[in-house]
Amino acid sequence: MDDRQLLVLFSDVKEGNRQAFSFLYEHTWRRVYDLALAKTRDEAEAKDILQEIYIRLWDKREQLIIQTNLEAYLYRMTKHEIIRRMETSLSVAKKTDIYRLAIDQLSHSLDSSLEAKELRLKWQDEIAKLPEKQRDIYKLHYEQDYSIREIAQEMGVAEQTVKNQLVTANRKIRMVMEASLLFYVLTLYN
Repeated sequence: MDDRQLLVLFSDVKEGNRQAFSFLYEHTWRRVYDLALAKTRDEAEAKDILQEIYIRLWDKREQLIIQTNLEAYLYRMTKHEIIRRMETSLSVAKKTDIYRLAIDQLSHSLDSSLEAKELRLKWQDEIAKLPEKQRDIYKLHYEQDYSIREIAQEMGVAEQTVKNQLVTANRKIRMVMEASLLFYVLTLYN
């Protein structure tokens, strides 16, 4: 199917034609998937990206103005989604490492300090509050240094599920720990 035919099909999609959307998907999904797979080297992640791209295409169909090349537009969407996911993943991992390092440093330098002990207990308490599956994944990854792939194999789940659980767990813990660390720093310097 050439660019002109895809644009005609997309104009039907813009009007809410689900059959046209299915037809469009069937003619374009492979390139989106191949790009996502080539960049992520992870089938589950590539499938998630593929799904996200077409959900977003459907949800924003009325606002989109594509005048020349639909496949190039899908390519750009895919590229941006891959970058967004990488940034999110790195950001969450970096923040978690910073909090763990801060807690470890506080514990080592102020081992007898009540505040440092309370901070560590708070962190452990927040881990204990996580849902069981999420807690198990978190502990395997951060306390036993399992890779995402190893956790997925151990628990019989997709690697993307492990990643999602880690992101969610880190977000929950980070929210509480940011407040606790801020309080600790403020009391330390007052």
